[in-house]
Amino acid sequence: MMKNLLHGSHEAVRAIKANAIGYKSPVFQIRFCLSVFVILFFTLSSHAQTTTDYVDQAFNAGSAKELIKYFNHVTEVKINDVGANYSRAQAEPMLRDFFKQNPPTSFEYIHKGTSPEGLKYNIGIYTTRAKSYRVVLLLKKVNGEYVVDTVNFNED
Repeated sequence: MMKNLLHGSHEAVRAIKANAIGYKSPVFQIRFCLSVFVILFFTLSSHAQTTTDYVDQAFNAGSAKELIKYFNHVTEVKINDVGANYSRAQAEPMLRDFFKQNPPTSFEYIHKGTSPEGLKYNIGIYTTRAKSYRVVLLLKKVNGEYVVDTVNFNED
């Protein structure tokens, strides 16, 4: 009888050790793999936003400061066919005034595409309380990232 108790306690000790080591357990391996997958998913998805996503957010916030972060060094900016090529520093006050006079109620892309030359183009509607503007964006790849090369606002 004593022998059976000792044998049983040895098995209990082995079971405890197996659970303490854990990494050999299939349950541990599954949990570990799932944890790694979840961490990778959230890490990669946080970097998955594109320039057009950030531009969308800047338009919805009416933020010239955020918008120009995604501009090329020199960007064509036109509002109702009036404008020219501007550096970021020159474009920011112009866009700040535009957003101040026309605060957004919404901005939404209605069309996106890519030209054979690799330029991306996006057409969106920038809506204010009083009016709406058709916004045409051309994005060009510079040093591996897309930047806004042209932005045109035309009142609908």
